[in-house]
Amino acid sequence: MPHDKTRALSAAILIAAATTFPAYAFDYSFLNQAPIRFFSDADIQQQDAALQAVLNDPKADASRSWQDAKTGNGGEITSLYSYAKDGLECRRVRIVTHAKQARGGTAKSLVDMCKVGDTWKFLSAPILE
Repeated sequence: MPHDKTRALSAAILIAAATTFPAYAFDYSFLNQAPIRFFSDADIQQQDAALQAVLNDPKADASRSWQDAKTGNGGEITSLYSYAKDGLECRRVRIVTHAKQARGGTAKSLVDMCKVGDTWKFLSAPILE
């Protein structure tokens, strides 16, 4: 996944979080402290490498952790299961991220991704855990 697609993943997670609840029922200020907001380019590249490794691993329950020694940020990507949808290979993936600067420290989301040709694409917006 190229660098701009990783930024799109980050944006999708934040957008999904912002649109999960009606505006009148929830305060969205927590997004200002989402771990991914504090990621450096190197952090994003490491997260992307972990995501690609998990998605392309033949094991349905593959998992990869990453940690940037310089920033202290990191996370874990875990494939929960594989399935087929409309003839495509798909996976449900848990993405856990943490950043030292984030007040809550850790964010967790579930993402469904399907392989279209050689590229993994989002099937739906991320689900926050």
